[in-house]
Amino acid sequence: MGFNIFVPTAALAQSSELESLRATVKGMEQQMQKLWKGLTNWKRKNLPARREIGEVEKSVQAVQSAPTALNPSMGLVLDANVQNLGKAGGNFDFRSAELGIAASVDPFARMYSFINGTKDGVEIDEAAAITSSLPYNLTVKAGRFLADFGRFPKVHEHELPFVNEPLSVQRMIGGETQADGVEVNYLFPTPFFLRATLGV
Repeated sequence: MGFNIFVPTAALAQSSELESLRATVKGMEQQMQKLWKGLTNWKRKNLPARREIGEVEKSVQAVQSAPTALNPSMGLVLDANVQNLGKAGGNFDFRSAELGIAASVDPFARMYSFINGTKDGVEIDEAAAITSSLPYNLTVKAGRFLADFGRFPKVHEHELPFVNEPLSVQRMIGGETQADGVEVNYLFPTPFFLRATLGV
């Protein structure tokens, strides 16, 4: 006695199509994994560059949003004495005129200058750049400026809380502490004001 098994040709066709679909899906999975790895590697390589571009864009936006970016702050100060000498009459003594200019040049620094004019002529009192956001409580100043030596020697004459410069400043220092160079200040993190200065 014998048995014959007949498999319909439709079932064989469906089985081969299913295997073909499985192979196609497997190939697509492998391609997707390769693409994902390639994208991950590209991100790793280009992320630092994109961060730098973002930081530069933020810096540019900060400079553009600064009120003095394209229009520096300016001020003019006139310094004069007016005296009434009784019978001799009044006296107007022009001492100086000072022009101040200041502007932020980027988020980390600003520049300023003071140009002083007197009867003897015109000179640049100060022209310096100073940092505004260095870490570790540090500030760096470079150019021509009034050195950080004492309190009153670095104050312009018209900004003093009295009419004439103190004799101690004139005799010990010789007036304002104008200097050309670099100065580094460190502000100590203490509950009271304490600062160290190194100048060259």
